[in-house]
Amino acid sequence: MDKAFVLVGHGAGDEALELYNGLLEAVREKEKNTFLVMLHGEPDAARVAKEIKDMGIKGIVLIPLLLAPGHHMEKNIVSKDSSIQKAFIDIGMEVEVRAKTLLEYETVFEAISNSVLE
Repeated sequence: MDKAFVLVGHGAGDEALELYNGLLEAVREKEKNTFLVMLHGEPDAARVAKEIKDMGIKGIVLIPLLLAPGHHMEKNIVSKDSSIQKAFIDIGMEVEVRAKTLLEYETVFEAISNSVLE
């Protein structure tokens, strides 16, 4: 495979990381070349970039796990100067960004809005 998928979470401690890792494992059931990086904390983009490159994969798709557009989306993920993108670009990988937050996916929005008052 010449592409991997990299989920990008905010990072907020051990409890959040446990939830992110649960999501990662669920996604890996459908696509094994899926990885996780955090804006703050571990796993960091540089380490994951090296791991992916060592597998012979030449490009990645960044998939933000942020609720809504804002500072982190624009400055930390979408911008080519972001530390996340640079970690991959600096070692010669191609980067594609799915510049969409979770609430911009209709199915996520509907699932949350349907279950929030249960």
